[in-house]
Amino acid sequence: MICPGSIESPFHIGIATPRIDESMAHLADLLGLRFVALPRPPGHHDTPTGPTKPAPRVVYSAAGPLHLELLESAQDTVYAPELGVHLHHVGYWVDDLSGAIADAEQSGWHWEVTMMDDDGRPSTFAYLTRPGQTRIELVDRANRDALMEILKGSEEHTLWSRTTEPNKPPR
Repeated sequence: MICPGSIESPFHIGIATPRIDESMAHLADLLGLRFVALPRPPGHHDTPTGPTKPAPRVVYSAAGPLHLELLESAQDTVYAPELGVHLHHVGYWVDDLSGAIADAEQSGWHWEVTMMDDDGRPSTFAYLTRPGQTRIELVDRANRDALMEILKGSEEHTLWSRTTEPNKPPR
């Protein structure tokens, strides 16, 4: 078990890549996936040592139940481009983000990145690390319906699929 509480099976695997277009094309062809761009929030993410930039681009595979999330690596983010294409995290829905973080900390996890709300509490998501373990992302289930709506969106939001060609819009 990752940590106490009601964490279910993962809903996504996060892969960081400095070449997001190449990674999308490869995975779309290899696995028959369709990728959809996620809106990028303005601002920054919070770490224990101060703010950091979010990934410049994030895409999700539309099909589930286990989605692939590709995060574009860039300097001054937690997605280190010098690591190349790599497993960044495994993502889980949680009903109580602050409570799940507290439970995880009791099991030796440490929060690495989140977005703080106006009251200084973690909101939306949190990355947690533990020595020798794959990073996890806890995501507030309150965001689930909005994400699923984006992912089931029309073909016009598709960035890459087996039916698209490099540097051309989807058909």
